[in-house]
This record gives sequence, structure tokens and C-alpha cells, in this order.
Amino acid sequence: MPRKGPGTKARNLAAELRKLRESRGLRLSDVAEDIGWDKSKLSRTENGLRNFTLEEVVQLLGYYKVKGDQYARLVAAARSMNEPGWWEFDLQGLSEDSRTLVAYESSADEIISWSPFLIPGLLQTPDYTGELLRAHGGLTFEQRQERVAGRLRRQQVLNRKDVRFVGFIAELSLRTPGIERPVMRRQLAHLLEMQRRPNVSVRVVPWDATPHRALLTPFIFLRSTSDVVHVELISSGVFLDDEDDTRVYEKIITELDATSLSEAESVRVIEAQEGERT
Repeated sequence: MPRKGPGTKARNLAAELRKLRESRGLRLSDVAEDIGWDKSKLSRTENGLRNFTLEEVVQLLGYYKVKGDQYARLVAAARSMNEPGWWEFDLQGLSEDSRTLVAYESSADEIISWSPFLIPGLLQTPDYTGELLRAHGGLTFEQRQERVAGRLRRQQVLNRKDVRFVGFIAELSLRTPGIERPVMRRQLAHLLEMQRRPNVSVRVVPWDATPHRALLTPFIFLRSTSDVVHVELISSGVFLDDEDDTRVYEKIITELDATSLSEAESVRVIEAQEGERT
């Protein structure tokens, strides 16, 4: 049976090891020769293409003269890199695509979401999510409940103090078609509540100022040692980690930041929408 490849935790750690080498201006071939590794072994390690051990990580950290808190953090990451995250267990409410997304979210330093038509998933209330799933069709009541539970579990990433979330929301999303007025009112109130968190920023993008290419698709930009973009599709999504691809979405984020309302202005717009539903 083929051996399972490196998981998300291991790939993120591999990217950190690569950045350590690059930040010291060291060539891959020189490091490999000095520590007695084959060059291809080090290359595959840094690119997350092979499983590696705690001992190998310690060897590299010693060579790079990493000390103190950074050393302790990376060793702890190496010890836990093969331990399954909660999303890897048999949770019926999470698809394979969602499990991968949650794995990336769990190690991200910053999560930036753009949603041109709906409230971003990490900010949705259970009844808002339930309404969307009911409209989607093809799911039983039990299946909808399982997916709502999975969404709630995923949202717990925002309880971390070390992660920053920025949600760019198109003005149109504040009036999501097909959502009952009481449900939408509670959803808007939840946005206002989340905005009060120090690590959460909700920015409304006026519909007539939305950059044209941002209208093409919703996406989530996950900043970490190695940036990843999740582009949302109807029933799944794709993950982009090539630098040329992520740079495109970086530019879209810059455009959204320039055209969106400030946090204070966004609050006033959301409050006005909430008032219309009372």
C-alpha cells in the first residue's frame, strides 16, 4: 500500500524550512553537502514532497542556528505534524474539499475572504447557512444539519487570537435573495458582533465600485509561510499555491481594499440594512 504523503501541517513546516535557508542566503546544494544529504532529498523536503522526521528537522534547525522561541515553535510543529487535525476525522458535515480548506485555515496567519453574492462562510449564522443549503436542494434535513455543524466547527478558527480575518463583502450580499427577513436580520446583527472582535474586520464593497474581475468568483486568500488561494466553485473549489497565481489575487485584494468602505462606514451600512428588516 502506498505511503501517505505529507499532510498540510508537514507541508507548511517544509515551507518554513525553505525560508530559513533562503533568509540566510544559503544554496540548497551547499546545505545538503554540509549535512550529508542528497540534494534531491533536501529539495523534496523543502517542497513538501516527502515525509520527514523530527530528527531531520532538528538537524536542519541546528545547522541554521535557530534558537529560542522560534526553535521551540518549530520543534513543537515537527512533533505534531503527523497528528491528525480534527477535520481529518469522520465528520459527515465536511466534504474533502472543506477538510483541505480547514487544514489551511488552521495554520494561516491571516485569512482574507471575498464574497460578491453571499455572506462569507466564516461569518454565516447557522440559520443563514441552513437557508442556503435548503435552496441548494438535493439534501435531506439531516444532511443539512450535518453541514451546518461542520460550518460552525470550522468557524472556531476565528477564536484564535493569532489569526486575523478580513471579510470583503459586496453590498449586494447584505440583501441575499431568498433569505427570510428575520434570518437576514440576525445575520446582519452577527456581522456587527463579529466586527467588534479585535482580529476581525468586515468591509463592505459598494456594488457600483466593485472591481470587475473581482465579480468573477469568490475566493479565500490564506496567508502563512506559503500562501494559498481557495477559489470557490458551485460544489467544490480549487487551491492555488503557485506564486504567479497568488499574485493575481493579491492585486484583487489591493483593489478591494481601495474601493471598500472603512470599518466604521461598513458598520453604518450594515446597521441601516438591519434596520430595514425590523
